[in-house]
Amino acid sequence: MSLNQMLGGAPESTVGTTLGTVSTGGGGGGGSGTPGASGPSGPSGPSGPTGPTGLTGPTGPTGLTGPTGLTGPTGPTGPTGPTGLTGPTGMTGPSGPSGPTGPVAGSDTQIIYNKAGVAGATGVLTFNYTSGTLTTSALVISNNAAVNGTATVGALTVTNATSMTGALNMNTCNISNVGTELFSSLTTDPPVIFSIATPPSTICGAYTYFTCTTSCTITPIGNVSAFYFAVGGGGGGGGGNYSHGGGGGGGAGGLQTNIPGLSASAAQFNSTVSGGIRLTATQNYTLVIGNGGSAGYTQIPNGGSGTATTFSGFGITTILAAGGGAGGSSGGNPGVAGGSGGGGGSVIAGAGTTAGGVGTQGFNGGIGGNLTNSGGGGGGIGSEGFSGLGSGVGGSAITFPIVGNAYGGGGGAGGGGAGAVGGGGGAGNGGINAGSSGDNATENSGSGGGGGGKGTTSGGRGGSGIFILAVFTGGLILAQFGSISTITSNLHISATSNLVLTSGAGRNVTVSGALTTTGITTLSALTVTANATVLGNLIFPTVNVFTVSGTSLTLTTASAGSYYNLINSGFSALTLPLSPPTMAGTFWTLRNATSSYLSVTVANNPNLATPLILSSSNNTTIVYTVSGVNGATISGYVLF
Repeated sequence: MSLNQMLGGAPESTVGTTLGTVSTGGGGGGGSGTPGASGPSGPSGPSGPTGPTGLTGPTGPTGLTGPTGLTGPTGPTGPTGPTGLTGPTGMTGPSGPSGPTGPVAGSDTQIIYNKAGVAGATGVLTFNYTSGTLTTSALVISNNAAVNGTATVGALTVTNATSMTGALNMNTCNISNVGTELFSSLTTDPPVIFSIATPPSTICGAYTYFTCTTSCTITPIGNVSAFYFAVGGGGGGGGGNYSHGGGGGGGAGGLQTNIPGLSASAAQFNSTVSGGIRLTATQNYTLVIGNGGSAGYTQIPNGGSGTATTFSGFGITTILAAGGGAGGSSGGNPGVAGGSGGGGGSVIAGAGTTAGGVGTQGFNGGIGGNLTNSGGGGGGIGSEGFSGLGSGVGGSAITFPIVGNAYGGGGGAGGGGAGAVGGGGGAGNGGINAGSSGDNATENSGSGGGGGGKGTTSGGRGGSGIFILAVFTGGLILAQFGSISTITSNLHISATSNLVLTSGAGRNVTVSGALTTTGITTLSALTVTANATVLGNLIFPTVNVFTVSGTSLTLTTASAGSYYNLINSGFSALTLPLSPPTMAGTFWTLRNATSSYLSVTVANNPNLATPLILSSSNNTTIVYTVSGVNGATISGYVLF
């Protein structure tokens, strides 16, 4: 088989091979002839179909590396890497040439300044470089100035605040405008003294509000502007009755105030004085707190009305807040007129109604009913009492927002069923059926007591009154002093108001020469080592006033100058200081505030007659004298 056949080709032609054969003929037996020449190759047959691909031969050796291709385009810039460490600082270059010398003017220590574009200096503006002292003939400060050391000033003009924490030495200087200019100071000192323990207070803005619940004397330290809120004592509620039902509620005390904004809370508001009042220094002002009215009972027509709260004294019109009207007792008794009117007592069904009392500084009381056997509600300083034909609730109180309390509610009426509630502000509720009495009003509320319920019942007591005094305690106080000068080598002080010399704690004001006054001189302590001539009044205003409710009292040297108000008719023992005072004129004042004579034994007493008899409603002053001083003939105690 030929290669062509092996590869699937057609059988090869035999023509060429046969043409080359030599015939032997008949010679028989002869040898083979020489082969003839090969004939020409026949034409190739058609190619057979391609056989299957043979196995891949082994990989030949790697050829030589071709030449480098062209460089491609530059890719985008990557992120910046971290900054490397700073290299060492290079060497400093050589210094440049010195600039020209600045301008010089004036003499040594004189300060150079710009004078119309050229250097200037003057002898009135110098700096001592040895002591560090700056000297000028005039200094104008248009903003805050803080001096932390010693400042020596010939003339100083200040147009804003000046703060000095060191010494200010003003040599040969006069304050020439003391009498013509206004000077100001910031004060928060308490401006008034009370004869009792200082009442609770509330500070609001520049004013302090003192809530006074007890009668007392009030003394201003200086002239002060004041506002007030006064409520009289509340009326007592009327009593109840089995046949006719409940009593009327007591009316609230009347309102008097000059505090702006509170008047709108009470349409019946009636102020004696509009705007602030002026209290004068060292004058005593008397405050009386009104009492609450007594409770009504079945057998009496009505409860008791409250009494007035009053404030009076020098230079002001007396302030009077009327007491509240009493509630009418059951059985057709009308309410009583007052600051606020009392509610009418109830009547038996079908017998008509009873009138409530008229309010003069508050609202009217409600009418007594005849259907539900309920009395009328007491009038409040915020609204009228409700009718006994309806709820019988007391008239409303008003709230004093600065101190946060309500005052002046009408008492609730007593009823044949449920008692009516009071009008707030501590007002008493009415009693209910089955013999329940009315509630008492809260003390110092100025509110009315509740009416008694149906039955043999009593009403409630009215609450006592209240007085709130608002006085200026903070802000700038402007004052025009007067003048200071020398007349024939004397220091001459002319004051437009009082001249007050105040020493520190435990210190005295000492006058080593002659002291002459022609007006009012107010001294807290005075030591005179030469003659003192007083042509006007000499006033010692710092007087402590104490109320003594016990039966004995011990005086001490430290308490000298005090005023003791004795209110106990059993007071009987007085002890003088164990060691006599060393200063002539040391004194104590005792006032017998009772209605009877007091017989008092005196201990540590070298010379007074004992027992000491103190007259009713009179003052007795015990003074220690020293023989030979001011004409005294003994060293001991005397009475004035």
